[in-house]
Amino acid sequence: MLASPQTLDPKVPSTLIKAILRILSAPGLITSGEVCFNEQNLLLLDDDDIINMRWKKISFIKQKALNSLNPVMTIGDQLMLPFIVHKNYTKDEAKKGAIELLNLVKIEYKYFN
Repeated sequence: MLASPQTLDPKVPSTLIKAILRILSAPGLITSGEVCFNEQNLLLLDDDDIINMRWKKISFIKQKALNSLNPVMTIGDQLMLPFIVHKNYTKDEAKKGAIELLNLVKIEYKYFN
């Protein structure tokens, strides 16, 4: 299934990728087998190890951008979340990083909130 330690076959369903990264809603769960990344079976890792690996070593980019945003959260909050969870940024640092991302793709700050 893995073409290299860094590249996942694009034919692999996103549901499987979400299950591997443990971001699939219940009852989605892999109950047997192996999923190896850098010679490590991801299914044997505890939740904290998977969380620490997400975004830093393994990322999932959805193909349909419109399905990626949560309509009940502001764009700013959604952009700040990875900085807070995966980089341990303070809220102010995360906001600064999120604004930099908006600037990078030329989206006006008025859409942040």
